[in-house]
Amino acid sequence: MKILANRNGCANGGIFNIGNPANDHSVRELAEMLRALFAKHPRNRGKKTPPIVEVNSKQFYGEGYQDIQTRTPSHPPREGDPRWEPKVPMKTALKKTLDAFLAEADASR
Repeated sequence: MKILANRNGCANGGIFNIGNPANDHSVRELAEMLRALFAKHPRNRGKKTPPIVEVNSKQFYGEGYQDIQTRTPSHPPREGDPRWEPKVPMKTALKKTLDAFLAEADASR
């Protein structure tokens, strides 16, 4: 919100990485967390949650795909910085995202 408020133009021309370095997880870990959250969600309670199907990047993306192992954001201090620091843990971020997507899906029915 501090970046969006942009008091005294402190964010003008800035590029802000809003990721949380503490939220560095593998895709498998993210899938497991999201699956567990979905299983507990009131909309899905009591229903069977499908298994996670693991495939390698070549199977999923095709020949020639390359990627990095981690994407850990960096937050170097800068002059005029609006004093923003990431605080939301991954499970909280995933739960809020899941809730928003499911609410949007329900509203579109």
